[in-house]
This record gives sequence, structure tokens and C-alpha cells, in this order.
Amino acid sequence: MSNNDEYHGLMVVSEDASGQTKAIFNVFHTLAEDEYNNYSRAILKLRAAIEGSLRVYVVESLRGLTNLAQQVETAVRTMSAPRAYAHGRGWHTTLTCAVLTFSSALHLYQEQSEATVRKTYGADAPELRQTKDAFSAAYDGSLAYRLIYRLRNILVHSSLECVGLKISAGELTTPAGLVVREYAVRMPLLRNKLLETRQGVSAKIRCELESMPEDPDLLVLCPDAAAALESVHKSIFTMTHPDLIESARVVRQLDGLFGDKIGDRALVTVPADIGNTNPFSLPHILIPPQLFEYAHAVSPERHSSKPGMAVVG
Repeated sequence: MSNNDEYHGLMVVSEDASGQTKAIFNVFHTLAEDEYNNYSRAILKLRAAIEGSLRVYVVESLRGLTNLAQQVETAVRTMSAPRAYAHGRGWHTTLTCAVLTFSSALHLYQEQSEATVRKTYGADAPELRQTKDAFSAAYDGSLAYRLIYRLRNILVHSSLECVGLKISAGELTTPAGLVVREYAVRMPLLRNKLLETRQGVSAKIRCELESMPEDPDLLVLCPDAAAALESVHKSIFTMTHPDLIESARVVRQLDGLFGDKIGDRALVTVPADIGNTNPFSLPHILIPPQLFEYAHAVSPERHSSKPGMAVVG
């Protein structure tokens, strides 16, 4: 109990299936004040890292590219062919900008991650070598990562004409005899334009491109490159965020306390004499689901059923 005659706990907010109330507030676990403060610090520190990290720029730029492509496909469904053709150049320019943004975010993440590790540990530290090796592994192991990483340099220094836009429409007859029109948006990486550049394309990449049956689709390459970078992000997290290892561990412990309860999770402060207090007005810290996912992804330890309390300063 605190000096203000209030107590802290865990709360899950879920829908009321009966429809009698807006929501059900379940405060099910009491926390000592030091536990509450420790979990609060861990949540806020890890959330700040997630929302402010360089990884966010990669994720958001990919989301922007994907959303733009979906908007174009939706627009095509409502337009006549001449109108869609008239909009084509504008769509192409916007999508090319989105590809440039994504590929630049990929570069930015690698450059600043290495700079952070160098500043933290030193230019000759094994941590810097491990970080560089992680990026090299992604480059060597993922064709998509290689192509997008190189594409950024070509778009910036050579030509923006490597990005294409292909919109197609066709008809499909269902087994029931219904004729359904299908639309598809494709963004080919134009190999002929890419291979015209004198710099930035290695002999290995040239061979890989020339052996492809068709121009690869950037709407496939970009998500694949982001997935490769996500693996790097997890593997170097302890080196780029050494101050957040304890926070991730504490959030994992907190996840265990919530168990399999379904609903929005929160830390809550409850007056000892709650009376008719509106549950919506209770001071609380809402915990987004991705916070737990992130904590598990970057922490190598498996959650213990009876974890010790790590302290976050």
C-alpha cells in the first residue's frame, strides 16, 4: 500500500460479450510499489526504443510503399482504361519515391547501427566486427537485400529509371460461370536500365539479374529485404541497445504474469476505496501487444515460470 492509500496491479480490458457494458475491467494481480515502478520503467524505455529506433523507418517506409501500391490497384478498379493511363505517370513517380525512401532507410539502418556500436565499444571492438558480419550475412544470404541495398546507390547517383510500373487487368471465369475481372499492380526492377549503369552493380549481381526469367517485382523484393534486415536487427540488438537488455527481460517477466488472459493489457493504479470510480478514469499504462513480441524477439532467454525480478534503473 502506498502513502496515498492506493494499490498497483495488472489489468486486462476486454469486450463484454453480453453487451451490458462497454468493456470488462479485470484487475487480477497486485504489485508492490517497487515492482510497479520497475515494470513501468521497462515498458516506457522499451517502447521509446521501438518507436524511435531506426528500424521504425524501415518498417514504416515499407508500409508506405505497400499502401501506395494498394491504393493504385484500388483506383484502377474504379477507372476507365484511358483515365488509368492518364494517372500512370503520377503513380509511377510516387511509387518510385517510395522505393527510394525504403532503400535509403535500409542504408540508414546499417550505417547508423555500425556507427552506434563503434561509438559504444570502439573501432577495434569485437562487437563492431560482429555487427558488420551480421550485415554481411544478410547481404550474402538474401538476393532481395543485395538488390535493394545496391538499388539505393543507383537511384541516388545514376538513374531513377530502374523502377517500373505495370498495371494489368484480366478476366477469370469461376466454376459457377461468373466472369470476374482481376487487377494487378506490379513494380518491376527494370534490369536493362540497372545493367546500363557502370558503377554500383557487381559482377555477381549482374549474373544473377541476367539469369532471371523476368524482371523481379519490387513489391516482393522490398518485403523480403525488410525480413532479412529484421533478422539482423534481432541479432545485433544487444550491441546497439546494451542499456535495454534488462528492460526486455523485465517485459518478458511481465508477459508471464499476464499469462493467456485475452484483452488489452495495462498497469493500473487503483484507489483503496474505489467506490463508484469510473474504470475508464483509473490511472494506467497501456501496454501495446508488439512490446511483448519485441521483448521476446530480442531476448535469448526463455521465460521462466518463476522469474527473478530484474531491476531497471
